[in-house]
Amino acid sequence: MGEWELRHIKNFFYNISDLIVVLLILVGAAALILWRLDLLAAYPKTVVAESAQHEPAAQEIVIEQSGSAVADSTETAQDSTIWHEGKLKMGMTVQIEEGGAEDAVSALVNAGLFASYEEFVSVCEKVKADPASIVSGEYTFAAGSTQEDIVKEVTGSK
Repeated sequence: MGEWELRHIKNFFYNISDLIVVLLILVGAAALILWRLDLLAAYPKTVVAESAQHEPAAQEIVIEQSGSAVADSTETAQDSTIWHEGKLKMGMTVQIEEGGAEDAVSALVNAGLFASYEEFVSVCEKVKADPASIVSGEYTFAAGSTQEDIVKEVTGSK
């Protein structure tokens, strides 16, 4: 082989080496993505789950009983520790933050005053109150209050 042919082959490899490196990087990235595709697909669900755990104070409830406070109760409206014959056994304070009606009612549900948003709406219909008219603020419900009393107070339908 002559000097010209060797220089031509050397220049060919020199010119194409950048393309080979880029191609190797792309193949490696594609292999990595395909290998961990299951994690990438699950990422949005993970973000939603983590953000639900770190909700702002709209979900925080304080239940006061004889001077002590318990944060973020998860008891249901039928739970005998809160209700007795349809009336509250103890006084409770609940903070309702601004937001949509369902978000606001979630504070009442988390406190155990209602089992669900649907139950809140049902009680609103009983007392002829608009469930969307729930007003944000801090509410203290006295022992002996019923669900109807609570709906009237938080919707301003007294």
